[in-house]
Amino acid sequence: MKIMELYTYIHSLLFELYKGKTRTELLELALGEIWDTFPVKRVPLLAMLAGSKGLASFVSASAISLMIYTDPDPTTFVAVYKVFKKKGDFQEESDVQLEATANIGWGLTDFNTINVGTVSSIIASAAGAKLIKSGSRKFFSESGSGDLLAALNIPRLDNLELARRVLDNTGLAFIKGEAFSPHATNFSKKLTSVPKDVKNVLAALTYPLRFAFMFINPLGAMYGVRGIGLPYTEQFTKALRIVHSYIKRNITLYGENTDNTIIDEATVSGTTHVTICDNERITNYDIKPEDLTELGLRYWKPEDLVIKDASQGYKIAEKLLKGELKKDNPFVHLIALNSAFNLLAHGIVRELKDGVEQSFYVIESGLGIKKVNEYKEYVARWKNGDF
Repeated sequence: MKIMELYTYIHSLLFELYKGKTRTELLELALGEIWDTFPVKRVPLLAMLAGSKGLASFVSASAISLMIYTDPDPTTFVAVYKVFKKKGDFQEESDVQLEATANIGWGLTDFNTINVGTVSSIIASAAGAKLIKSGSRKFFSESGSGDLLAALNIPRLDNLELARRVLDNTGLAFIKGEAFSPHATNFSKKLTSVPKDVKNVLAALTYPLRFAFMFINPLGAMYGVRGIGLPYTEQFTKALRIVHSYIKRNITLYGENTDNTIIDEATVSGTTHVTICDNERITNYDIKPEDLTELGLRYWKPEDLVIKDASQGYKIAEKLLKGELKKDNPFVHLIALNSAFNLLAHGIVRELKDGVEQSFYVIESGLGIKKVNEYKEYVARWKNGDF
């Protein structure tokens, strides 16, 4: 039996077993079941499926995946978030709203490039927006936001009062996501502590769980840019309004490259699918390769933006922040587009084209590294007790 046929069969059995329950109730039940029983030891996939707890976990995860893949619904996404929230995660959220933009990324796609969300947040901050980036170290992906920041000696913050103060004074706040989501972090670490082949299966099965992290709204940001890895930007946006109704403007997007790879950011190597929620108004549109020239950009082949490993990505990011990469560089175009979306969400610009132009200026002027140094110096002064 093929693996997807197995998932479908399990999915059908579960719905017969739990007939009468709502999809949200079923999802919460399945998540509760796998929370402490998901197989985490370094065992072969066969053994994982054979054990009673392993099989139960596999069944539940399959059901979750199929519920979202086959019939996505905003309330289903909300249920995922609520389960993690009940466990005590997402403590970086706040009841006090701030005039700032949160940049949140999906965390894993099949397109290996630089840390787009983190770098574009720095560029947008240098262009005048207040940016909050909550991220962790790598789990399934080659590099997480925290890994890039560590490589560049940029501190992440685990004190919310300090984070607000740093944001207010520098326009930038990097939050140590795992410090405020201990259960979710431990859960993710367990999923990655298995052999590579098993990890690939788990990565596919747990795609829906990642939606929970996409709802995080650190420090109560009133604006946001969220990049996801599945074509459900509108459904996710509607769910976000249920979870955080006070958010004034949010942009949800994902990129579909011409080689059929997916990036959880805007892309210059294919089509970017966008959903903008401005208060209660929801708008959908696509930016296709032929539309890039109108924004002052150009189309680049996907292979132009692929990196061989994380360390290469860190070097490229540092060069870009220092202004050492010129306007004819593909990574400059990728970051400029994503920075522009941050500026658009924050209200710094009213047209995406203007955001691209401002981002180009910041990159070419090396203002990105200046913003990084400003941020680092402020945090260092606080640690030294200078204020």
